[in-house]
Amino acid sequence: MDYELIRSGRRTLALEITREGRVLLRAPYQASQRQIDAFYAAHQSWLETHLAQVRARLAAHPEPDEAEIRRLRADAQALLPKRVAWYARKMGVSPAAAYRRLKRMARR
Repeated sequence: MDYELIRSGRRTLALEITREGRVLLRAPYQASQRQIDAFYAAHQSWLETHLAQVRARLAAHPEPDEAEIRRLRADAQALLPKRVAWYARKMGVSPAAAYRRLKRMARR
């Protein structure tokens, strides 16, 4: 399993798994490669467990493609004005700012 090493002025070693499933190992400048490797090895089971969870989430919820994004935007533009108007009436406010935002979204 590979990791991206990030050295900084920190005092401790830390492992991080990004939303995309990349493994980051943060280390102080003065940490030796031997210390970093030992830390990584000591946390291998934690990494495997959490990487499996992240990969399962990514498989269950893949990133939408351009066509899906356009469809979702169209759905939102059809639904949101009605919802905004309903809540505006309920709250006794004017939805003008929300409508301006929706129009800007439609131009994208």
